[in-house]
Amino acid sequence: EETPCVIIYDLCELQNHKVLLTVTTQVLINEIVRQIYRNKGRKGFLMIDEAGQNLGGNNESLARFVEQAFAIFRKKGVKCVGIDNDVSRFVTERALKAMWDASETKIILPTDATTAEKFVKGPKDSEGKQTPLVVGFDRYAKLLPSLEKKSGYFADIMFHGKFHKGTFTFAPCGHLYWLAVNKDIEKENFYTVVDIFGDINSEQAVLTALDWLAENYPA
Repeated sequence: EETPCVIIYDLCELQNHKVLLTVTTQVLINEIVRQIYRNKGRKGFLMIDEAGQNLGGNNESLARFVEQAFAIFRKKGVKCVGIDNDVSRFVTERALKAMWDASETKIILPTDATTAEKFVKGPKDSEGKQTPLVVGFDRYAKLLPSLEKKSGYFADIMFHGKFHKGTFTFAPCGHLYWLAVNKDIEKENFYTVVDIFGDINSEQAVLTALDWLAENYPA
C-alpha cells in the first residue's frame, strides 16, 4: 500500500498530559522513520510545528531522533523543518538545539527589539551563559526589528543560510490563506461555501469552494 501524500499528526490535545505526550511522540517517531525508509527514492517533507512543545524537555531519545532526521533524512530526499516562536528554546532544549545546528538555513519572521537582541547575543542557557545562535548576527541587530507584517497581506522575512543571506517580502495567495485558517468563524464560512457546491465529503466540492474563496476573498 502506497503511503498517502500528506500525513498530519496533531498532538495539541495531549499538551497537558506529559507522559501520554511522550509515549505518543515516541510511537510517531517510529512510524515516521518506518515511512521514510519504506519509501526509498521518494522525496518528502517533514515539518515539526510547535517544536518546543512537542520535542522540549531535553528528552534523550527525542534529541537523537532530531539529530538523525535533520542530518540523515535530507540525504534520502526528505526536507526537514522545525518551527517554534520562542528562540530561547533553540539553546535551552537539546532536541531544538540539534535541530538548529543541523539546519543550513534559518528563516526569521518579524520580531521585536527584545527578541532581536536574543538573536544577537544569544539567549541564556541553564548556567546563565549567552551563546549567539549564529555567528555574525550582530549585523542584523537593527534589521530584525524593522521587519514588518500585516496578517493576511504580507510579511517581511529574513533568511540566513550557509551561502546566501538576505530578506524578502512574502505575500500569500488566497489559497494559502484559506488552507491555513484556524478561527471558528473562518471555518464556518468555509463549510458554508462547501455546502453550496456539494458535500464536505466530496473532494470536488471542497476544491471548488477553496478556489471560489481564494478568488473572491483572498485575505
